[in-house]
Amino acid sequence: MKSAKIFFSFALGLLLITGCSSDPEPIPAPTVDVEGTIAAGLAATQTAMPPPPTATPEPSPTDTPELIEEEAETDAEPGSGTEAVEPGFATNPSGSFIITIFEDGSRLYEVPASNFLIELPSTYETLDPADSEMLQAVLEESLAENAFSSEQMTQFAAAGIKLYSVNTEQISLESPNPASINIIQQELPIELTLEEFVTANQAQLPQFLDITSDITVENLTLGNQPAAALSYLANIGMPGGGTAKMANTQYMVLDPENAKIVYIITVAMEEGLVDDLGSQVRQAAETFRLLNDN
Repeated sequence: MKSAKIFFSFALGLLLITGCSSDPEPIPAPTVDVEGTIAAGLAATQTAMPPPPTATPEPSPTDTPELIEEEAETDAEPGSGTEAVEPGFATNPSGSFIITIFEDGSRLYEVPASNFLIELPSTYETLDPADSEMLQAVLEESLAENAFSSEQMTQFAAAGIKLYSVNTEQISLESPNPASINIIQQELPIELTLEEFVTANQAQLPQFLDITSDITVENLTLGNQPAAALSYLANIGMPGGGTAKMANTQYMVLDPENAKIVYIITVAMEEGLVDDLGSQVRQAAETFRLLNDN
């Protein structure tokens, strides 16, 4: 019974966010609303596909927004163990993230309201979709401005996405669908074990996506928490028409203090980018940690 409730919610979330142009058969209203879990994360990611940029500007010192200088916490360590610049730099345009910048240009994003952190390389542009001030700051300096729009970010925020990041390497930006990472935090109405959650999604994904490969499951840990990663290839219908061949990996973590809270970290990119970027984008996603990670 649990699986049925989750399936209907996933399907509803997918249809609402993608806004399909065809007339699908009506889906029964879910008895429990779980909008914004794995299907919502995937659908929101796929609807963010920008057109390829007409030109890719070369990075320069002016491509980095002005930072607010603050004293660094010397005992804070990011997921990779890189030491912070002293004094450190932090920027937080309107309170969404605490961002620490390290000597190599990588950034540690702490999101206290959603209880997680992630460290991303300097080649990523990242924001909170619900933070209009942060969006404006990114748009003013972005190398990937086509990947960010108010309309897209509104969809992302409604889907429960707390962080959205785009890889701005040239090979990524030249693709119609740049490599990206997004993170959802959602509360389920029922408690599930990680195994139950993964099993349900592994069975249900082919029912509403055109999966073109096996769905592989990898068990791993993110920080000290057990996690699972579902990886697969799929043909995704685009809002403007046509189909994109996408390679997706979705990491799933349950909050150790509340089994109803689930985190989905979605890595998505064109299938053609996998050889060049797949490993490093997944490595970046795997720096995800819960702030209550014990």
